[in-house]
Amino acid sequence: MPVFVSHSFEDRQEFENVRHALGCEGLDVWRSRVTAGLPLADQLRQAINECESCVFVATSRSLPSVWCHAEVGAFWGCGKRVIIYRADRTILDAALPPQFAGQVWTKTLADVSIAAIAARDAATARWPPRERVEGLRLFQYAGHYPVDLAPGSNQARLNSQGIGAAGE
Repeated sequence: MPVFVSHSFEDRQEFENVRHALGCEGLDVWRSRVTAGLPLADQLRQAINECESCVFVATSRSLPSVWCHAEVGAFWGCGKRVIIYRADRTILDAALPPQFAGQVWTKTLADVSIAAIAARDAATARWPPRERVEGLRLFQYAGHYPVDLAPGSNQARLNSQGIGAAGE
């Protein structure tokens, strides 16, 4: 799954730095696949569905952006990880979106990549959901495994017959 990068269009260089850092770690940055003229809201919904995390490039240009706030808020509202990258080091905590007050943020691209990888790994661990496989449990194949359950309990014990004893 790709990573969404919320940024001001005026912060193209900061965006490219983030994209490059993520790419060096094998992570893709989400790119809109919607044609020009369609609502931006539809593109945002598509990004939320396709991405497991959002990197917010916090600068003096992105903080007043209504669309950056909408993007970051949408990811936050869906319970997806939002990574705040302070590309502009003069930004104060109070200037960050209010839902992230007191939250950890970073000034280094390496930390952005680490957080994005952690978000990807967490999303991968949940999906696809594990399905139950029908059949016998290993301890029910008596004589084929060196461990089984003691009769009448859930305590593991060494198989008294040994491996292969049942088939000999």
